Amino acid sequence: MCKDRTNITNCKESPLKNGSDSLKKKAKVKIISHNFTRKLSEKNPDSKLMKAYMDAHVCSNVYTVQGGKAHSHYCHRAFCPICQRIQTAQNVKKFLPVMKYLASEGREFYFVTLTLQNCVTDDARVLRDFMRRCNRMWADGIRTKHKFRSLGISGVIKKECTYHVVKKDLFSFHYHFHIIVDSLEAAKYVVAQWKKLHGSTVADARFQKYKKIEDFENAAIEVFKYASKASVSKSKGRDGKKKIQINYKALDMIYTAMHGMQRMSSFGQFRTMIGDEALNDFRDEDLV
Repeated sequence: MCKDRTNITNCKESPLKNGSDSLKKKAKVKIISHNFTRKLSEKNPDSKLMKAYMDAHVCSNVYTVQGGKAHSHYCHRAFCPICQRIQTAQNVKKFLPVMKYLASEGREFYFVTLTLQNCVTDDARVLRDFMRRCNRMWADGIRTKHKFRSLGISGVIKKECTYHVVKKDLFSFHYHFHIIVDSLEAAKYVVAQWKKLHGSTVADARFQKYKKIEDFENAAIEVFKYASKASVSKSKGRDGKKKIQINYKALDMIYTAMHGMQRMSSFGQFRTMIGDEALNDFRDEDLV
């Protein structure tokens, strides 16, 4: 990752004229990020990620527009809404041309979802161990197998974890994988092998699935979006309006468990043309 975290935007005309809408969007995201990261630190005073939360809290605090360029600084934290927004957009921008190129050569893409039984715990260390076992199951049981290599599969995998509250300070974590592969044979192999490794019962086998991709952009957004959804459910308040519920302790456990973990990786031609480092971080360049 580049040590210089300065964000630069080039504008051919007046940045105040052409960039006003962009700056308004940034301001809205900044408000969300400011409140979100403040709550993360307040609700988890003993978190090992306190410094990271403080970094995200001051992410992109100031934009300086001068000489047709806008400058700011980013924290590059995986849970930061500001950085997450930029990384998602840039990954989609990197991914789509490769996907379209392979499609022009006759490849058909499939969206694969692999799930596991939920991990119910109140300890981030238990959750991290669970995630590591799942990652090894994918790496050792599928990714490095001769069959996988012989199929010449190209694609990308993203690890995601969501949660719901069981009771106070006890959560059920749903760790799962979203994968894009470039053939029906590859999709069938991945799902079949995962069921074999996971020992899926008839009841949960239906959650290991694949679907042909018709809309490349939406599929890319689904893969490259957040690694953990902040809100878990919606409830109606006294005014009858739906309200988003966020449990900051559960999120801290997820962020702590996934800290330092590679959230996305590519294989085949995607790895050759994009690379894992490019997927897991973003350039310090702005999006107009």
